[in-house]
Amino acid sequence: MSDDPPVNDEAPAKKRRRASRRRRAIGLGAAVAAVSALLGVAANLSEIAGLFAPDETRDLVQETRIAVQDTDAKVNELLVLLRNQAAAAGLDLNIESETAIRNAIEAVVVSGNIEKQRAVEYLDEGEVEQAAALLATLAANQASAVSETSSVAAESWREAGALYYGLDVKEAVRSYEEANRLQPGHAETLRMLGHALVRAGRLDDAETVFRECLELLPPPAVHASVQLGRAGIARQRGDYALANEHLSVALSTAESNGLAVEKVRALTALAGIARERGEADVATRHLREGLAIAEDIPDDELRAQILANLGILAAQSEQFEDARRLMQEALDIFADRRDLAGQAMTIGNLGAIALLVGDTDDAELHLLQSVEIGEQLGWQSSIAYDLVNLGGIAKEREDFAAADEYLARAEQIAKTVGLSELLPVIIANRGEIALGRGDVETACRHWAEAMPALAQMGSAHLSEVAEMAARANCPR
Repeated sequence: MSDDPPVNDEAPAKKRRRASRRRRAIGLGAAVAAVSALLGVAANLSEIAGLFAPDETRDLVQETRIAVQDTDAKVNELLVLLRNQAAAAGLDLNIESETAIRNAIEAVVVSGNIEKQRAVEYLDEGEVEQAAALLATLAANQASAVSETSSVAAESWREAGALYYGLDVKEAVRSYEEANRLQPGHAETLRMLGHALVRAGRLDDAETVFRECLELLPPPAVHASVQLGRAGIARQRGDYALANEHLSVALSTAESNGLAVEKVRALTALAGIARERGEADVATRHLREGLAIAEDIPDDELRAQILANLGILAAQSEQFEDARRLMQEALDIFADRRDLAGQAMTIGNLGAIALLVGDTDDAELHLLQSVEIGEQLGWQSSIAYDLVNLGGIAKEREDFAAADEYLARAEQIAKTVGLSELLPVIIANRGEIALGRGDVETACRHWAEAMPALAQMGSAHLSEVAEMAARANCPR
């Protein structure tokens, strides 16, 4: 996998296709789920469920607003505001001062358009981080230059946040919060901010933002996206029933309004819950339906997410070659799009598959790489899954101290972020590690703590944990 810009000898048509993809704001959803507990030889695979892609289907070129008439309209709007403010203060604007003001405003707006065009050029070269930083600087300058350009600056902050979403979640949250401060009550900003907060692990804050967005009675696409985000929160908390309720609303909204992208995301999320409940046939049906839509649109990002989820199903069925092939195909797409979040999850899953087939050295390489990307993104939930699998590798090597250290760190992240779905799996795995050390009492205590949560979720892992507890003669 390489993050280098495309070579110069590509066919022009292929270059244009890549450039178009890179101009779109990138990102993935933060909904992840354990597919199989470690428990012996199994491994945790993280779900690629893209519930959110900021500014999806909108080319950043269209967002730059470089048309002359748009600039003139903005300048005239600001001049009217300035005249009104001057009149309220008992002042008259003479022609000389008004001309000077117009020139200053034009410098702010036009220079902003030039900077945005430079950001597009960065994206054409695959330099997403430079483009995001440029837009963030521009937004700050626009916000401080003239207060009446707040809507222009808010738009720049949204664009910066959309790019940061796949690079640095803290910067993404900051960008969307700045956009919300400058232009409060903007449904699209709240949608973006809510999803970024989910990825940052601030689930309570995300819930608040999503509710605020719904109170604005947003358009159908935003409404569906917010319901998908709420479903992701419910699922991370292990509340599958509530997650299904939100997903049903999202799917109905998407189908009623012809929203193909949102429909695919709802189907993908429903497949994840079905798989977690052991309903592989239902999960496969949802994913196949989503894949057909993604290929028809066409949308490479959605296709990659579905391929990765099909790879998880294949791994769960011990069809490891198919699983690797599907994951690698998804990884190639994520790498081509410079989507670090997608790469982190898929690389981690390749490590999990390697662990399933017993190739611990290859698994460790993949998982450490995934952790590195996850730390770069500030994506704690992704790191937690990788740590669980690294604990599995240490266990296979009978390094129980290292294994429990990995799992203890994963448990802390799960508790901090609110990963209620993953937490009992981690605790169950710590029980297995304790048993490996010969500490049956601690093992039984961990399993006793894990089983009620697994039962409440209706998780298929419950029977595995109960069987281990029974074999160890744990007290009922």
